[in-house]
Amino acid sequence: FEKERIKDKKALVIGLGEMAQLVIKHLLNKQFEVLILGRNAAKFEDFIKELEEPKKVGFQNVENLSAHINEYALLFCATSSPNFIVRNSMLKETIFRRFWFDLAVPRNIEKPV
Repeated sequence: FEKERIKDKKALVIGLGEMAQLVIKHLLNKQFEVLILGRNAAKFEDFIKELEEPKKVGFQNVENLSAHINEYALLFCATSSPNFIVRNSMLKETIFRRFWFDLAVPRNIEKPV
């Protein structure tokens, strides 16, 4: 059994709280580019000031999730929302395998049907 590797070093992170920031820092340490989807651009601006490689991080409003969800194999969701953020209706078939991590309580990623 050979380990499957993520060839495209890009990740999508939904949320910008403490857990999401920790994930982002670890991803950057492993040379990933990160797109953050959140609600607060000012919080993002404050966060990138403490990063060594702020150019590897982008920000868009979480309302743009459906435009990006099918472009990333690696997704981390860590918001304080009581509802699902990622819904099955947003998903399209992809040519790559997805690796998704739902770090939120309650869950933010709807279970696949």
